This record gives sequence, structure tokens and C-alpha cells, in this order.
Amino acid sequence: QLLIHATRDMQYLAITDDRAACLEPVEQLPAPIWSEGLCFYRENRDSSTNMFVTNMPAGTYLLEYELWVNNAGTFSSGIATIQSQYAPQLTAHSAGSTITIAEYSAPPRTANPRPPIGRGFLYSKPKTDSESTPLSHPIGFS
Repeated sequence: QLLIHATRDMQYLAITDDRAACLEPVEQLPAPIWSEGLCFYRENRDSSTNMFVTNMPAGTYLLEYELWVNNAGTFSSGIATIQSQYAPQLTAHSAGSTITIAEYSAPPRTANPRPPIGRGFLYSKPKTDSESTPLSHPIGFS
């Protein structure tokens, strides 16, 4: 989740969301996305997701995308950065956080004789002092 507060109308913004090493986006292909009244282009890189917004009116926006967890352990979540492409002095970023992924073992199933495929993981809340939701990166500028 990216929570964006814009106190004025902005145009041509680039948003970079650096992911923790254990997370991969569900949607891998680049595509235009409609969310919160915004149209933006999303592309995934090896360690981050980039979003490009042509026009963002003043307001608060919550941009979300789904992630798969591929490893258990404790990881540092990167920061999210938003920057105007034609006025680079207008920039803001979020704080980083630490997330802990615990390995999840499902109870044994006797009805299905096939062995389970892969391993499952369970997400636990990041260790932060703020009251934000897990993996929420509030960013904004005025």
C-alpha cells in the first residue's frame, strides 16, 4: 500500500516502491492501472515497482498492489519515493520498516493423498512504532 497526500495538483510524477527481498508482485506484466481516480502506468523491476502518474489532483490516494511472499525470515522493506519529473525539487519519501515472515506449516490433511506442492509462509506485522497498516508507505509533499 502506498498512501499519498498531495496538497496541490501535480503532473508527471514517478513513484518508486522498493520492495523487501522476500516479496514479488503477483502481476508481473507492465500495464496501465486505474485506482483511486488515477490512471498510472505500473512496471515491475527486480527489486522495485515503478509507477508513472500523468496527472494527480490535490488529495489523498491509496495505491495498492498484491505481493507474493517467497522466503521466511526478517527483511528490511525499502522506501517509497515520489518525484516530479519536470520539477525534481518536489520529492518525498516514506520511512523504511522491518518485516518478519514466519514459515507456516499447515495441519496434515488425510483426505488428499497427494503431497503438498511448495512451502507456505505467513506474514507478520512490521516492527514499527507508527499506527500504519502493514507494508503501508505514507508519502506526500506540499
